[in-house]
Amino acid sequence: MAIQRARRRHSFTLIGNHVYQNGHLSFQAMGLLGYILSKPDNWRISPSQLATVTSGTAKKTGRDGVYVILRELKDAGYIKTRKHASGELDYVIYDEPDTANPDMENTDKDIPEPEKPDQEKPDVAFQTLINTDLVINTDQKQDGKSKPKKKIAQKLDFSCWPTLPDPQVLDDWKTLRKAKRAAITQTVLNHIGQVMHRAGNELGLSVDAVLSICVSRGWQGCEFEWLANHIGHRHTSPSVSQGVNYIGTDFTPPAGWEWEPDGGRES
Repeated sequence: MAIQRARRRHSFTLIGNHVYQNGHLSFQAMGLLGYILSKPDNWRISPSQLATVTSGTAKKTGRDGVYVILRELKDAGYIKTRKHASGELDYVIYDEPDTANPDMENTDKDIPEPEKPDQEKPDVAFQTLINTDLVINTDQKQDGKSKPKKKIAQKLDFSCWPTLPDPQVLDDWKTLRKAKRAAITQTVLNHIGQVMHRAGNELGLSVDAVLSICVSRGWQGCEFEWLANHIGHRHTSPSVSQGVNYIGTDFTPPAGWEWEPDGGRES
């Protein structure tokens, strides 16, 4: 059997392979644990809500089935429970089994047996599940007000640069950008990468050299022309026609070739 894996940059969950070891958890427990770990920290939910997740699928799991799976995960060390005086039950979810500190404070009565459901308080709504997912989703409405969505930080791709810079040089450049309140975005990296490639080919400058020049000159941005002027490199502008000599004021004519006042020259 071949497995085809797509490259993912966002919207994914890291789960240790120990969860899927043979003889460790049932397929149902693996699936429910993976579902819970894909949710944000402090995501509020109830077993009744979990029972609705598989509605409409080929194999629906009801609330009693959910309780069975929760008990299995608790016995395996992935769940601890906290029952308040009000009867509200909090579930604390671990992405690694905490077998060294078993949940001795709470008895088996906190998760009701399927054949002996808690009729008095069968399911306290909005019980807390805590996991280790770094993705934050704030679409939930509280007190009738919608919270704004939090932006998820995207990892920057430095593959557009010729090579990776020295960490200290990179930190110095980041400090400069921060002092100037200039964000480092992927667009910024792509542009500087183009400048670095050209500076390496035409000026012989390394990535560290380019960043060091930017830091020493206090440049927020980076352009090829700035680098060329900094090192005193003379390059022909694309607008200059080929085959025409342009003479500066520091030009010294060779012997036998002098300027005449009228613009002519001696033969």
